[in-house]
Amino acid sequence: MNIIEYSEKYAEDVKDLLVELQTYLASLDKRGVLVLKENYRDGYFSYVTEEVKNHNGKIFLAQLNDAIVGLVVCKIFQGGGESEYTTSSPKVGFISDLIVREDLRGKRIGHWLLREANDFFKANECEYTQLEVFSPNAEAFVLYKKLGFEVNCLYMSQRTDKLHICRSIPKRRCGGIIKKKHSDRNKRIQRALKKYDKEEKALLKAKKNHG
Repeated sequence: MNIIEYSEKYAEDVKDLLVELQTYLASLDKRGVLVLKENYRDGYFSYVTEEVKNHNGKIFLAQLNDAIVGLVVCKIFQGGGESEYTTSSPKVGFISDLIVREDLRGKRIGHWLLREANDFFKANECEYTQLEVFSPNAEAFVLYKKLGFEVNCLYMSQRTDKLHICRSIPKRRCGGIIKKKHSDRNKRIQRALKKYDKEEKALLKAKKNHG
Protein backbone atom coordinates (compact mmCIF):
# COMPACT_ATOMS: atom_id res chain seq x y z
CA MET A 1 0.00 0.00 0.00
CA ASN A 2 1.18 3.53 -0.81
CA ILE A 3 0.16 6.94 0.50
CA ILE A 4 0.13 9.47 -2.33
CA GLU A 5 -0.92 13.08 -2.83
CA TYR A 6 -4.17 13.85 -4.57
CA SER A 7 -4.11 14.79 -8.25
CA GLU A 8 -7.00 15.51 -10.62
CA LYS A 9 -6.95 12.05 -12.17
CA TYR A 10 -8.24 10.68 -8.86
CA ALA A 11 -11.21 13.07 -8.63
CA GLU A 12 -13.87 10.40 -9.17
CA ASP A 13 -12.23 8.08 -6.62
CA VAL A 14 -12.26 10.88 -4.05
CA LYS A 15 -15.92 11.62 -4.78
CA ASP A 16 -16.77 7.93 -4.29
CA LEU A 17 -15.06 7.86 -0.89
CA LEU A 18 -16.66 11.12 0.27
CA VAL A 19 -20.09 9.78 -0.69
CA GLU A 20 -19.37 6.58 1.24
CA LEU A 21 -18.36 8.62 4.30
CA GLN A 22 -21.45 10.82 4.20
CA THR A 23 -23.73 7.81 3.67
CA TYR A 24 -22.21 6.12 6.71
CA LEU A 25 -22.49 9.19 8.94
CA ALA A 26 -26.08 9.78 7.83
CA SER A 27 -26.94 6.19 8.77
CA LEU A 28 -25.70 6.86 12.32
CA ASP A 29 -27.67 10.09 12.81
CA LYS A 30 -30.95 9.27 14.53
CA ARG A 31 -31.96 12.93 14.24
CA GLY A 32 -32.04 12.73 10.46
CA VAL A 33 -30.04 15.96 10.20
CA LEU A 34 -27.07 14.46 8.33
CA VAL A 35 -28.27 13.45 4.86
CA LEU A 36 -26.88 12.67 1.44
CA LYS A 37 -28.25 15.37 -0.86
CA GLU A 38 -28.47 15.03 -4.63
CA ASN A 39 -25.79 17.67 -5.15
CA TYR A 40 -23.46 16.25 -2.51
CA ARG A 41 -21.09 14.30 -4.79
CA ASP A 42 -19.93 17.19 -6.95
CA GLY A 43 -20.84 20.02 -4.59
CA TYR A 44 -18.98 18.77 -1.53
CA PHE A 45 -15.99 17.70 -3.61
CA SER A 46 -15.70 21.23 -5.01
CA TYR A 47 -16.08 22.68 -1.52
CA VAL A 48 -13.37 20.41 -0.06
CA THR A 49 -10.81 21.04 -2.80
CA GLU A 50 -11.38 24.80 -2.56
CA GLU A 51 -11.03 24.71 1.24
CA VAL A 52 -7.78 22.74 0.95
CA LYS A 53 -6.45 25.31 -1.48
CA ASN A 54 -7.49 28.26 0.69
CA HIS A 55 -5.99 26.78 3.85
CA ASN A 56 -2.63 25.55 2.53
CA GLY A 57 -3.71 21.95 2.89
CA LYS A 58 -3.39 18.67 1.07
CA ILE A 59 -5.40 15.56 0.40
CA PHE A 60 -3.58 12.26 0.86
CA LEU A 61 -4.82 9.02 -0.68
CA ALA A 62 -4.26 5.39 0.27
CA GLN A 63 -3.52 3.36 -2.85
CA LEU A 64 -3.71 -0.43 -2.88
CA ASN A 65 -3.06 -2.36 -6.10
CA ASP A 66 -3.76 0.78 -8.16
CA ALA A 67 -7.10 1.33 -6.39
CA ILE A 68 -7.78 4.33 -4.15
CA VAL A 69 -9.11 2.86 -0.90
CA GLY A 70 -8.90 5.74 1.58
CA LEU A 71 -8.26 9.44 2.01
CA VAL A 72 -7.54 12.13 4.55
CA VAL A 73 -8.26 15.84 4.02
CA CYS A 74 -5.79 18.20 5.72
CA LYS A 75 -6.08 21.95 6.30
CA ILE A 76 -3.97 24.43 8.27
CA PHE A 77 -5.43 27.17 10.45
CA GLN A 78 -3.98 29.86 12.68
CA GLY A 79 -6.03 32.52 14.43
CA GLY A 80 -8.94 34.30 12.84
CA GLY A 81 -12.48 34.85 14.05
CA GLU A 82 -13.36 34.13 17.66
CA SER A 83 -9.99 32.46 18.37
CA GLU A 84 -8.27 35.84 18.08
CA TYR A 85 -9.96 36.80 21.35
CA THR A 86 -10.29 33.47 23.16
CA THR A 87 -7.10 31.47 22.43
CA SER A 88 -3.34 31.83 22.11
CA SER A 89 -3.89 31.18 18.37
CA PRO A 90 -1.61 28.17 17.90
CA LYS A 91 -1.02 26.90 14.38
CA VAL A 92 -3.32 23.90 13.98
CA GLY A 93 -3.47 21.11 11.45
CA PHE A 94 -7.12 20.15 10.97
CA ILE A 95 -8.39 16.86 9.54
CA SER A 96 -11.85 17.50 8.11
CA ASP A 97 -12.45 14.10 6.49
CA LEU A 98 -10.98 10.63 6.95
CA ILE A 99 -12.39 7.56 5.24
CA VAL A 100 -11.25 4.03 4.47
CA ARG A 101 -13.26 1.85 2.12
CA GLU A 102 -15.64 -0.29 4.19
CA ASP A 103 -14.33 -3.69 3.04
CA LEU A 104 -10.77 -2.72 4.02
CA ARG A 105 -11.32 -1.28 7.48
CA GLY A 106 -9.41 -2.83 10.36
CA LYS A 107 -6.23 -3.17 8.30
CA ARG A 108 -4.48 -0.09 9.74
CA ILE A 109 -4.98 1.97 6.58
CA GLY A 110 -6.49 4.73 8.71
CA HIS A 111 -3.36 4.69 10.88
CA TRP A 112 -1.15 5.27 7.85
CA LEU A 113 -3.32 8.12 6.59
CA LEU A 114 -3.30 9.79 10.01
CA ARG A 115 0.46 9.43 10.26
CA GLU A 116 0.89 11.05 6.84
CA ALA A 117 -1.40 13.90 7.88
CA ASN A 118 0.50 14.40 11.14
CA ASP A 119 3.85 14.40 9.33
CA PHE A 120 2.51 17.03 6.93
CA PHE A 121 1.36 19.21 9.83
CA LYS A 122 4.69 18.82 11.65
CA ALA A 123 6.58 19.81 8.48
CA ASN A 124 4.44 22.97 8.39
CA GLU A 125 5.20 23.77 12.06
CA CYS A 126 1.70 23.10 13.38
CA GLU A 127 1.51 22.67 17.15
CA TYR A 128 -1.53 20.41 17.12
CA THR A 129 -3.34 17.91 14.93
CA GLN A 130 -7.06 18.40 15.42
CA LEU A 131 -10.20 16.65 14.18
CA GLU A 132 -13.88 16.26 14.95
CA VAL A 133 -15.72 12.98 15.44
CA PHE A 134 -19.47 12.42 15.24
CA SER A 135 -20.59 11.11 18.66
CA PRO A 136 -22.42 7.97 17.40
CA ASN A 137 -19.29 6.98 15.44
CA ALA A 138 -17.89 5.01 18.39
CA GLU A 139 -15.34 3.05 16.34
CA ALA A 140 -13.71 6.23 15.07
CA PHE A 141 -13.68 7.66 18.59
CA VAL A 142 -11.91 4.56 19.90
CA LEU A 143 -9.33 4.69 17.09
CA TYR A 144 -8.47 8.32 17.80
CA LYS A 145 -8.22 7.67 21.54
CA LYS A 146 -5.85 4.76 20.92
CA LEU A 147 -3.67 7.06 18.82
CA GLY A 148 -3.43 9.60 21.63
CA PHE A 149 -6.10 12.15 20.73
CA GLU A 150 -7.78 13.82 23.71
CA VAL A 151 -11.29 15.22 23.98
CA ASN A 152 -11.07 19.01 24.28
CA CYS A 153 -14.54 20.17 23.28
CA LEU A 154 -18.01 18.63 23.05
CA TYR A 155 -20.77 19.99 20.80
CA MET A 156 -24.25 19.07 22.05
CA SER A 157 -27.73 19.55 20.64
CA GLN A 158 -31.33 18.90 21.60
CA ARG A 159 -34.69 19.50 19.96
CA THR A 160 -36.30 22.60 21.41
CA ASP A 161 -39.55 20.71 22.08
CA LYS A 162 -37.82 17.91 23.98
CA LEU A 163 -35.43 19.74 26.29
CA HIS A 164 -35.45 18.34 29.85
CA ILE A 165 -35.96 21.28 32.22
CA CYS A 166 -34.76 20.06 35.60
CA ARG A 167 -36.82 22.56 37.63
CA SER A 168 -39.96 20.71 36.53
CA ILE A 169 -38.45 17.25 37.03
CA PRO A 170 -37.37 15.73 40.38
CA LYS A 171 -33.57 15.89 40.74
CA ARG A 172 -33.22 12.13 40.91
CA ARG A 173 -35.12 11.71 37.65
CA CYS A 174 -33.09 14.42 35.89
CA GLY A 175 -29.83 12.86 37.05
CA GLY A 176 -31.08 9.45 35.95
CA ILE A 177 -31.67 10.74 32.42
CA ILE A 178 -28.12 12.09 32.19
CA LYS A 179 -26.58 8.94 33.70
CA LYS A 180 -28.50 6.70 31.28
CA LYS A 181 -27.25 8.67 28.26
CA HIS A 182 -23.65 8.44 29.51
CA SER A 183 -24.11 4.72 30.22
CA ASP A 184 -25.45 4.02 26.72
CA ARG A 185 -22.56 5.91 25.13
CA ASN A 186 -19.99 4.11 27.28
CA LYS A 187 -21.49 0.75 26.30
CA ARG A 188 -21.15 1.63 22.61
CA ILE A 189 -17.53 2.64 23.13
CA GLN A 190 -16.76 -0.57 25.05
CA ARG A 191 -18.29 -2.67 22.25
CA ALA A 192 -16.23 -0.78 19.70
CA LEU A 193 -13.06 -1.29 21.78
CA LYS A 194 -13.66 -5.05 21.95
CA LYS A 195 -14.28 -5.20 18.20
CA TYR A 196 -11.15 -3.13 17.51
CA ASP A 197 -8.98 -5.36 19.74
CA LYS A 198 -10.38 -8.47 18.06
CA GLU A 199 -9.53 -7.09 14.61
CA GLU A 200 -6.03 -6.14 15.79
CA LYS A 201 -5.38 -9.66 17.11
CA ALA A 202 -6.69 -11.24 13.91
CA LEU A 203 -4.47 -8.98 11.80
CA LEU A 204 -1.38 -9.78 13.89
CA LYS A 205 -2.15 -13.50 13.69
CA ALA A 206 -2.56 -13.31 9.90
CA LYS A 207 0.76 -11.45 9.56
CA LYS A 208 2.48 -14.06 11.76
CA ASN A 209 1.09 -16.92 9.66
CA HIS A 210 2.25 -15.27 6.45
CA GLY A 211 5.55 -14.18 7.92
